[in-house]
Amino acid sequence: MLTMLHYSTISRKALFSNHVKRVGSLALLVIVSGCAVFSGQPEVPLNDEVTEWVLESLRQREARIRSVKGLFRASVSGSSVLPISQNLDGVLFYERPYLIRLRGFARVGGTIFEFQRDGDYYKLNIPSSGKAVQGQITALDDSQDVSRIVEMSIRTMDAILGKFDDADGSKVLLYQDGENFRLDIQNMIEMEGKNNDPLMTRVWVNRDTFDVIQVEYLIEDEEAIMVVECSDFRAVKSKDPSISSPIRLPFHIRAEDLRSQGGSMTLTFQELAANAESAPI
Repeated sequence: MLTMLHYSTISRKALFSNHVKRVGSLALLVIVSGCAVFSGQPEVPLNDEVTEWVLESLRQREARIRSVKGLFRASVSGSSVLPISQNLDGVLFYERPYLIRLRGFARVGGTIFEFQRDGDYYKLNIPSSGKAVQGQITALDDSQDVSRIVEMSIRTMDAILGKFDDADGSKVLLYQDGENFRLDIQNMIEMEGKNNDPLMTRVWVNRDTFDVIQVEYLIEDEEAIMVVECSDFRAVKSKDPSISSPIRLPFHIRAEDLRSQGGSMTLTFQELAANAESAPI
C-alpha cells in the first residue's frame, strides 16, 4: 500500500511538472510569435469595411483644410540646381483643390526659388541659377534635377495635407502596424504608360488622430525612391467658423529623394494658419 501511494505521488508530481513545462513553453511560443507579429510588417490586410472607413476618415480630414498659409525655415541639400546645403526662409500658400505656392528666400536677402502649382500645371523659377521651367506635372521627367525638386515639393504638400488622390479607383490594402495603420495604394500608372512612376504609395497613419506620419513611394520589388516624414503635429485653429475643432498639421517635414543624385528637403514651420480669409502670401 505504501509503495502504491509513493508511486501515485510521484506520478502526480511528474504530470504536474510536465504540464507546467508545456504551459511555459506554449506561453513562450506565444510571446515570441506575438513579438514577431507585432514587430514586423502585418501579413494579413484588414477587411474592406475598415479600409473604406480609414480612407473616408482621411478624406474628411483633408476636406476640412480649404487653405493653408505658413512661414518656414528650410534646408535643401544634394541638388545641383539649388546651392548645396542651402538654408533659407520661405512662405507657403495652399488653396483647394490644387493651388500651391512656395517661395524661398536667402537669409541675407534675395529670392532663391519660386514654385507654383495650379491644377496639372507647374512653374519653377530659380533666379540663383538662372533657370525657369514650366509644364504639365504628368510630363515630369525624373532624370532632370529640376523635375525632382518639383516632385519633392508636390509630395511634401500631399503629406502635409494627407491628400492621396491615387487611392481613388486604385487597389488599397490596409494593415494594422502597431499604433498605426499602413495603407498600400497600388498606383494606376498603366494608363499613363510611364514606367518610372511609383508603383505603390505606402502611407503610415496614426490610428487615433489620423495624422499622416510617413509616406513612401515605391517602384518594382518595393524599392523606395522617395520618403516623406511628418512630425511635431500641432492643433491649428481654423478661420472657418463652420469648423469648430482645431486642425492638426505637422510643423516638421523631411523629404528625401533616394534615387541616384537625389536631394533632400527639410521644412520647419514657425507659423501655420488654416482657412484664412486673407490674400495669398
